[in-house]
Amino acid sequence: MNKQIVFLCVGSSKLTGDSLAPIIGDKLIESNLPCYVYGTTNSNVNRKNIDNYIDFISKVHPNCILITIDAGLSKTIPVGSVKVSKGGVTPGGAIFPKSKKIGDIGILGVVNYYDNDIIKALSVVNEAFILDFSDYIVNLIKKSYPSISNIN
Repeated sequence: MNKQIVFLCVGSSKLTGDSLAPIIGDKLIESNLPCYVYGTTNSNVNRKNIDNYIDFISKVHPNCILITIDAGLSKTIPVGSVKVSKGGVTPGGAIFPKSKKIGDIGILGVVNYYDNDIIKALSVVNEAFILDFSDYIVNLIKKSYPSISNIN
């Protein structure tokens, strides 16, 4: 039996660079993949409410495969890279590096280079880039979905 797939798309629509995951959330819902999506441009998952979402998901979707998606800044990885990792991602890791990882699988889209002014680094990201990058990541998810849904 395949496990439920749940996407937790973390970010804010208020900062262009940070809106990557909520836009991906919108596009995953439109894709009609057989999955659950939390975090969209109209309903952001962020630092203030993420614990509520985690509690909700653990109750409503026990034993699911939780895939956490977030935008990231990097000192070394090129902008436009996608980092997929087992064990989730640390949402807001650039601002809160001691936060815990969330998810079984993590997808991190590098939207800009790390800067001491993180808000500025996320604000100056080109919106067209974010829209194209979100399409790219959603297409990767669609192509790999059959493999993901068969993980035990």
